[in-house]
Parts: sequence; C-alpha cells; structure tokens
Amino acid sequence: MKKILTIGLVVASFAATSSFGQGYFNFVSSKSQAYDGSGASAVLDTAVNVTFLWANVGTANTGILATGSLKTGNNTTLASTVGYTDQQAWTAILGSGFTPAVNAANSLPAIQATLANGYVSYNGGANFGVTGTSSPGGTTQYALFFVGWTGSYANLAAAAAAGAPVGWSTVFTYTAGASSAATLSQMSGNPSFGVFSPVAAPIPEPTTLALAGLSGASLLLFRRRK
Repeated sequence: MKKILTIGLVVASFAATSSFGQGYFNFVSSKSQAYDGSGASAVLDTAVNVTFLWANVGTANTGILATGSLKTGNNTTLASTVGYTDQQAWTAILGSGFTPAVNAANSLPAIQATLANGYVSYNGGANFGVTGTSSPGGTTQYALFFVGWTGSYANLAAAAAAGAPVGWSTVFTYTAGASSAATLSQMSGNPSFGVFSPVAAPIPEPTTLALAGLSGASLLLFRRRK
C-alpha cells in the first residue's frame, strides 16, 4: 500500500511539473495580416493557416530567413516580385533551427486560420503553454516568427511536402509567462506578412524540348542498329 502511495505521489509530482514547467504564450495578433499576392493585386486572405516558430534567443539562424528576397510581404507585394520558389522558401523555414509551436495541453500544433481582416486569435485569445519552453518567473525571452500557408494542411511538414504557397514574418522577441494566469502581451507588434504563390522553376523553351526529343530518338535508333 505504501509503495502504491509513493508511486502515486511521484506521478502526481511529474504531472504538476509537466503542466506548469513550460512557458506560456498569447497567440493573438491583430496587425499581422496575411495577404494573398498570387493574383493581379494583393488582397487579405481568409484561407491562410498561421502558426509561429520559437527558438532561444541567439541560438537559431535568423539570417537564413532573409536570404536574397526571402522576406516578409505586404499588401503591395505580388508573386511576380517575390523572387523565390516554394522549395527555397520551405527549405529556409525548416532549416532555420526554430521549433514549431505545440500546445502543451493537447500536444497539437498551434495553428490558427486567419479571419477576414487577417486577425489571428488562437485558443480563444487565452494564454497556453508551449511544449519545450519554460519561463521561471515569467522573464524568459524567445525569438519568434510567424509562418502562414494556404491549403488545409495539418502542420508545417505537410504544407512543405505539398509545396504550399507560403510567407513569413520578420523575427521578433517575446517574453513568455510562467502560468496561464500571467499578464502577457499579444503578438501584435509584428509587421504584416504575405502568403504568395512563389515564382515557379523555369519552364524549358519549346526549342529546348524539341532538341531533347530529337536526342532521345537518336539514342533509340542507335541502340536498334547495334
């Protein structure tokens, strides 16, 4: 009986530690609107899924997110001026060293679809713990950035595998709270960012395709003669 009670106390202690050990975040942003610039003009898109990625300040490669023209978009940015491919964009995001936010309460990715005006409000606007983070005393700062993509993909990996149109925000710092009751700022100070259909890989010209076809036919004829 004593052994059972001891085990029960250990389990309860572990549960308490895992529940309250992580840092808390408030994933609400009224200014970071998601734009669709794949058409003739950029418009606010209501079909964008948004999440954020986090890293300890100074430990991740923030430079990779600004390589070339891989940077935030706005309401005047169009696909023709973005200058990157889907593959380059997702490679930069997944190779940045940042970790996608996971809700510690349900172990699911913290993803929220934007509203008509680009507004993002996850978890009903309430604080939630993020797996892998901690903030004793509510003083720990993290480097964050938003990522948005079109299409009903369940997480970043699925969207990346499908080559979904993607955009991300600039990197900013955020102070995590120590509990769900902590007074936390919303993630609203970050600039708007765009989700675009990136420039596609170059399509071979008709003359190039014709030459390739002739070369293939010549090889087949040569093999038959042999």
